[in-house]
Amino acid sequence: LTGPMASVSKAVEYIYANMAEAISVDQLADMSGFSISSLERYFKKHFGSGPGRFVLQVKISRACELLADPSYSIASVGEKLGYRDPVVFSRAFKREMRMNPTSYRKSLKLIG
Repeated sequence: LTGPMASVSKAVEYIYANMAEAISVDQLADMSGFSISSLERYFKKHFGSGPGRFVLQVKISRACELLADPSYSIASVGEKLGYRDPVVFSRAFKREMRMNPTSYRKSLKLIG
């Protein structure tokens, strides 16, 4: 990849490699060489959402995978994704998935 897409790709790779950290749009703009507004524009064009929402979606997707493993507590799943406070993790999860992590985990048992 070259040009702007190389920078977008770099930002996406950073998100996946650093899921255990709090990732800000400022950080992504700095490391990709974009202004915040340019980064927002490229993410919306290619992913349908801004970089902040993209980070949230990546983390919640990973949370769903981790919640399928009952050996992880809900708090530890949140910690693995950069949420130091389990309540903040649960709220973010519920906003995105329309159910809390406990209900999501229970729903997996019904399916399996």
